[in-house]
Amino acid sequence: MNEITNKHYALIPAKSKSSRCIDKNWREFVLGENLVSCLISIIPEDFFDGVILSTDKPDVKNYDGVTIHFRNKTLATKESPVNDLIDVIIDEYELSNESYIWLLNPTSPFREPKDFINIKQMLEREDISSIISVSETNSFIWKDERPLFNTDYPRKNTQEFETNYYKENGQFYVFRVVEFLKNKTWYSNSTFIYKQKGIKTCIDIDTEEDFLDAQKIAR
Repeated sequence: MNEITNKHYALIPAKSKSSRCIDKNWREFVLGENLVSCLISIIPEDFFDGVILSTDKPDVKNYDGVTIHFRNKTLATKESPVNDLIDVIIDEYELSNESYIWLLNPTSPFREPKDFINIKQMLEREDISSIISVSETNSFIWKDERPLFNTDYPRKNTQEFETNYYKENGQFYVFRVVEFLKNKTWYSNSTFIYKQKGIKTCIDIDTEEDFLDAQKIAR
């Protein structure tokens, strides 16, 4: 049985195959001298006590300071939720209830070191079960064919809206083990949002077009 008893550690889920963007977790992301992959995006040195890379890829190379978890194929299908994988990781590595898991999807490659620090400080200041990173979005939101804003004349300017709207951007999902085991999700009544700005915070690679657009931004 593997054991990690540290309080903060990263979990990077990276299946070997993807349907909409071939090898999106493993292919070269920025060419030339700055060759990296989407897989290990910026993680501050010595920030985590443990980094776990979970994959079904049999020939994955070793990364310094990274523990490779070879997951069962049943946990690597298109239909298998990452929540089931998290349950397995908690059990196999005997993670303590008060530990925090940082779920870092490899398809959000533009994380900044300052964001890691800020989120950790939030966790230390508050009694927080989870933190989700979000990006502010335009207030003129439509649900299918119906506007979710007041359409009376004259139309409000964005800064005049009384409510701010945000969307999850996929960069950070940080949650305490005990609450996850109880709810089987990182959402709870004490979930906080970590607000981010800028186009890079909105990059979440799902399609080939997303990948190429992200490469252009990185260059």
